Amino acid sequence: SRPLDEEDRFVMNGLDADKTLVILNKCDLPKRIGQSEIAAFLPKAEIIETSMTEGKGISDIEDAVERRVYHGEVSSGESVLVSNARHIELLRSASDQIKNAAEMVQRKEPFEIIELAVSEAYENLGEIIGEEVGDDILNEVFSRFCLGK
Repeated sequence: SRPLDEEDRFVMNGLDADKTLVILNKCDLPKRIGQSEIAAFLPKAEIIETSMTEGKGISDIEDAVERRVYHGEVSSGESVLVSNARHIELLRSASDQIKNAAEMVQRKEPFEIIELAVSEAYENLGEIIGEEVGDDILNEVFSRFCLGK
């Protein structure tokens, strides 16, 4: 329903076309992108057109995933690609906060300051998976955390 943008191209450049399944949804709407445009970036990728509102292509997706899993084309040990720009930024922020917290522990900074960094990292990850971080969970984590005296 929309043309490829810079983020789409960036993601496609990082993919292994032999192991890529591209799903073009909303084929019930006027096309803004076609299989040939995807094939230009990922010539060996499998491309399936779908319409979730009409239920078109769902069995094709199921068949493609089953074929890839059961014929060894994809294994669970492979890395995960995060393509959502917001998720990428949240992961970077969480990583920075964890590194910051670890450095503060080494400098023996006050527990309350370390807790702020860890809490922010935890909240970033919670935003990605759709879970809110409750104070009870953080209190449980920090009740077991000892900096040494």
